[in-house]
Amino acid sequence: MTHPRDDSPNAPPQASLFDLAGGFDGIERVLADFYSQVFIDSMIGFMFAGADPQRLVRTEAELTARLFGASHIPYTGRPIGATHRPHRIFGGQFERRMMLLSQAMTRHGVPEVVKLAWLEHNRSMRKQVTVDAGAECDGPEAASVPRAAGLPIEGWSPEEAG
Repeated sequence: MTHPRDDSPNAPPQASLFDLAGGFDGIERVLADFYSQVFIDSMIGFMFAGADPQRLVRTEAELTARLFGASHIPYTGRPIGATHRPHRIFGGQFERRMMLLSQAMTRHGVPEVVKLAWLEHNRSMRKQVTVDAGAECDGPEAASVPRAAGLPIEGWSPEEAG
């Protein structure tokens, strides 16, 4: 029995990260769960006082969907740096957010390839978000967040994040 080559016209289509994440609805479910934990978290919850959780979920879902190849979905949020820099976010707080996001993805059964891409995308924006660039956390919380060195994310442009 012969199998078609991956690049042949008869090869089965490869699922995109967007599809593997469950589409926009899947991404929103993970983010709704994530933000439900963020808002009550003793380490970073205070930073979200007064924020609109539905807007956060929607705009982050838009950004994540675009990262995963859904270029038809517009990003309606503000530039990442402009939004986060005024809040004086430190490395430990950033890593706490990463851990909560990783845990939400695990609870929702997000495939590992999607989880790694999602976390790397967030990690790539650290310098735009934190005020202590170069002070990456290497403690137990940082070690608990999966890493994927050099994971390619097709169609992603850092300019989209601002």
